[in-house]
Amino acid sequence: MTMYVFSKVSLTGKKRVKCSQCSKTVVRQKQFYQTLNPFNKTKNGNMKTRNDIIVELKDELAQWCMLPEICNKCEDKASQPTPAEIGCE
Repeated sequence: MTMYVFSKVSLTGKKRVKCSQCSKTVVRQKQFYQTLNPFNKTKNGNMKTRNDIIVELKDELAQWCMLPEICNKCEDKASQPTPAEIGCE
């Protein structure tokens, strides 16, 4: 069986924002990527070029940077059930 390896086009984003609940500084990093392959097409049906992909990735990165973040401590508090949810009063 033939195995194809497509090249990966990626951008890494880093953001430093305040926690939306406690105002502690939160640092997050995320990688956005797509591959150059014949199945990754534009709206016209043509194969995307590296520049097309980079433009899309920059848009995704900009949207991600605008999202609020919650620090790990506040996230853990939010995920723990309260005594009322458990059935203890």
